[in-house]
Amino acid sequence: MVTNEIYAFGTGGTVADGDVMELADYAADSDRTNGNQAGIARRDLVNMVLRQTSHLAAGLALFVAGRYASGVVDDGDLDAVVNGLTAAIVDVIENTPHDHLLEEVTGLAAALAAKLNVDGTAANALRLGGLLGDTGASPDSVMIRDGSGDSTLRYLFLEYLHYGAPVEVRATDGKFLTLSDDGYVRVNTREGMLASLQLLTAVHSYTAVQAYTPVTLAVTGGAATWDMTAAPVAEITLTGDVTLTVTNAVPGSSPTLRVRQDATGGWSLIYPSTWRWAGGAAHDVTGEAGAVDLVQTDVDSAGVVYAQGVGGYAEVV
Repeated sequence: MVTNEIYAFGTGGTVADGDVMELADYAADSDRTNGNQAGIARRDLVNMVLRQTSHLAAGLALFVAGRYASGVVDDGDLDAVVNGLTAAIVDVIENTPHDHLLEEVTGLAAALAAKLNVDGTAANALRLGGLLGDTGASPDSVMIRDGSGDSTLRYLFLEYLHYGAPVEVRATDGKFLTLSDDGYVRVNTREGMLASLQLLTAVHSYTAVQAYTPVTLAVTGGAATWDMTAAPVAEITLTGDVTLTVTNAVPGSSPTLRVRQDATGGWSLIYPSTWRWAGGAAHDVTGEAGAVDLVQTDVDSAGVVYAQGVGGYAEVV
């Protein structure tokens, strides 16, 4: 049960009975602005003052009482009032759905383009107030990918409030937005983030296995596309003859393709004609049913793919 011992005063008073004043008269009354003067106190004026102030106090008390276990008690304990108000604010932040805490931030794309350097050379920052205070004329908004679907900057700020730690999310245009614990919103490209953190030049030690999750390539109409960036480790099962197309071969990378024959076997895999093979001949996949071959590639600085294949993997008998 909610405990609230703070009540509004004069809620039943009427202008007709002389208990209170018309709001316009109260607003214009010189005694309201100058305070009570010498003489007899005016009933309707004093009642208006008490009603308005107690109305707000009672409403605030009701807000706190509904979110604070000890409620609001008329015992003169100001520390309890402060504790209750703090608890109520925290409750609202933690338990109110995200969609109601912060409205859509519009015009942000124009603001970021105008205010921030996103060429990858360094992370630039500006205060949140400046970011939201001058959003430009563009009506578009920057969409943020939050891992479960598209949201807006709302997600970034609310996660920071909830977890109390720096949060980073990636915009759909490939740039990163970060709200750090110093109160800044930072924007940068992936390359700039890596450069600023020196991830490419520092020596790292790992305490767990680092691995790519194998991606199964889809075969449609006798053709399959291998995105080497999205799938550095790929697999394909041949259920017919397949022509392979490759995209996003990043210089310096070494993607791997595992090729399996189905239960029928005898199918072939046709590689891109631009590949260069060890020995000068493309690898012919093993034709036996269920056979597994491994095609290892290496991409040079010009984006040319060098490949070699090993076939006939089987258990030792």
